[in-house]
Amino acid sequence: KWVDLSPGYKLATLKQIETTPFFQTVRGELVTGIYNNPAVWRHFGYEGASAEYGGYIDRGFDDLGWLDEE
Repeated sequence: KWVDLSPGYKLATLKQIETTPFFQTVRGELVTGIYNNPAVWRHFGYEGASAEYGGYIDRGFDDLGWLDEE
């Protein structure tokens, strides 16, 4: 079972298939699903589209608390 695998084995397994069309399709659908769903934005610190407000540069593009300062 996937849940029983070690983190290192999970990563190695995903690395083996990351360039396959299947993996890229699933990845693309998930990314699109996240950024097109306002209900999940707050969990990632995404505030939505910014162009109509002048862009991200003045809207805290770097104020994510869960990222390292670097």
